[in-house]
Amino acid sequence: MSYLTLNSLLKEIDKIYYKFDEVDINQVHWHSDYSKQLDGINFKKIIYGFDELKERLFEPFKKYQSNIYNTLSNMEIRFFYVIKNVEEEFRCIQSDITRIGFELNDNVFFIRYSQNPYGSDEMNNLSKITIPSQISQSWFSVTNYWSHVENLVMDFRKSQLPSSTFSLLSHILYPNGEKKSHLPLFDFVSQKFGKILVTQKNYEQYTENEDDYVALRCLLDTRKNEDYSPTGFQIFKASIAKENPDLYVVPNANLLEIKRLIDPAHVIDLYGAHVFSGNEPSDFDFMKYAEDF
Repeated sequence: MSYLTLNSLLKEIDKIYYKFDEVDINQVHWHSDYSKQLDGINFKKIIYGFDELKERLFEPFKKYQSNIYNTLSNMEIRFFYVIKNVEEEFRCIQSDITRIGFELNDNVFFIRYSQNPYGSDEMNNLSKITIPSQISQSWFSVTNYWSHVENLVMDFRKSQLPSSTFSLLSHILYPNGEKKSHLPLFDFVSQKFGKILVTQKNYEQYTENEDDYVALRCLLDTRKNEDYSPTGFQIFKASIAKENPDLYVVPNANLLEIKRLIDPAHVIDLYGAHVFSGNEPSDFDFMKYAEDF
């Protein structure tokens, strides 16, 4: 599936707003209070319009991810809020589909509203820092989720851009379930970390004794949203809190080739600039910036 352009997005939705103060909440149907709490309309609680959202969203990159900031500064960016109305017969069980995002380089990107962005939450829990602060304080300062859009509705478990869904490694590499043939791979990674790798099957034991385990969770995946083939690069954070956390790259979904990123914040900065410049995510070679461990 190719990426959505704004013109192709317009064919899938019923209404688009380019000025946030013009969004009419009476035009949106929410099935529950919970779905309303997650809606991008809630950015109105912290910003007055799309210009302010743009500044709040991108200004932290100036300090923490300068390559991305310089790339974005030289481009025309247009924000929007869209609504796709649910059919009348389903309104009792389903909310309208709404999205907030921006157009850049003829590509569409979505973000999500969060009451507690991961970046601010992490700063209040220094003992739980598991990704470089330059990433959490830029990508996750306002939103917890970025997506390079292929469809109006996408699988939230993974994204080509940093997102704090943080799906467990086996959900990303083995979506059809863990098999006996995967056990040697899990043992290989466990030996590298000196801790037991968290899998779907031992997750309960992990929650009871976290110190003996290491959970690898996905920060981003360069494959397309519905692509789980052995291609691309998968970037993981480890559940090992420390002052300067590491990130790990798995090329082509092959755990035997797992490596540690050198200067991970800088690598993510380069990768973000690569994607926002209009390049194919999987064309960025993370292995150039990786080392064995």
